[in-house]
Amino acid sequence: MFKINRKTIVIASMVLLLLVTGFLNWRYTQAKADEDLNNNNNITNPDDGVTTSSTFSDYRLERERTRTQEITYIDSIISNTNTDQETLAEAQLMKLELTDTMEKEMLLEGLLKAKGFEDVFVTLGDESINVVVKDAELNQSEVAQILELVQRETSASAQNVKIIPTT
Repeated sequence: MFKINRKTIVIASMVLLLLVTGFLNWRYTQAKADEDLNNNNNITNPDDGVTTSSTFSDYRLERERTRTQEITYIDSIISNTNTDQETLAEAQLMKLELTDTMEKEMLLEGLLKAKGFEDVFVTLGDESINVVVKDAELNQSEVAQILELVQRETSASAQNVKIIPTT
């Protein structure tokens, strides 16, 4: 009986840690995107392109850092000799899901750049998808193009896709 409770606690802790890490990453990305949007709307500076490229790079670096931490944590569970088979299977599944998410984000960013958008940052959450596009304003056809591509690649509903233009 004690072993089952211990397994449950380990699994619950692992899932909770992964969810908290994902939430913090999403929260940081949202706060940074909102802050950048507010700052860019109030300031007109010819060097904005450099700042935006830097911002997109910062987003990518932060996402990569967070994902590396998540994968390291999952790998430590997988490589631990004391990990039982059930926990091991869950950790392997979590790693596959995380890898799938990372691949979809990279695929969407690449496809959107191929469609002519200068720079794009995509984050996939459990129930939402955020697409930050380097463009002062997006017309309806561009928004429709982005939405169609995201829905095709992820099967997400339109209400769960947030498209954020930024300069």
